[in-house]
Amino acid sequence: MTGKEDDGAVAAAVPPAASADPMADLREAVRVGLCCDARLTDFPFVVAWIARLVPACPPAAVAALAKETRTTWGLRQVPLLLIRELARTRGNGPIVRHALKDIIDRPEDLTAYVTLYWRDGRAPLSAGSRRGLAAALMTFNAYQLARATCQEEFDHAAVTLVDVLRLVRPRPTTPEHAALLGALLRGRLIEYVKTLEP
Repeated sequence: MTGKEDDGAVAAAVPPAASADPMADLREAVRVGLCCDARLTDFPFVVAWIARLVPACPPAAVAALAKETRTTWGLRQVPLLLIRELARTRGNGPIVRHALKDIIDRPEDLTAYVTLYWRDGRAPLSAGSRRGLAAALMTFNAYQLARATCQEEFDHAAVTLVDVLRLVRPRPTTPEHAALLGALLRGRLIEYVKTLEP
């Protein structure tokens, strides 16, 4: 079977019936996601399988699995999907907020999360999502954000860091943060970075 045929088989597969242990089922779904993490949305069966199982699992356990898949397994899309599905349920806001800050370790993850959030159509971000994204955004420096915005232009990204900034409206805690966010909003990050060079 060729690689394309393998991809087609995964994309067309039917999720197995649920067992008495939804958390074990979720781990199995995530293991299947290993083979398609980089192009997760091209495999709707995997996305639907994970989305169906998350509400049946303890939220803290799902958040821990998201962190494990990021830090131990090296996945990027699957952990964001796990948290996005947690965000659908009222009361999960604090867990979502902390989990996003834990698993987002590069600027591209911010836009990837919003892209996953909007995969079924644009909808307001949950409070936990907004707060988690805002906290994660403030962990990146000017060089990291400038590099990411340059890549967005090259990729013609549908969701950009400016979109994320406008959605989450983080509150700068220092004059430096305020200047950085202002430069991002105005599309002047490269010029701002040059002012930081000795």
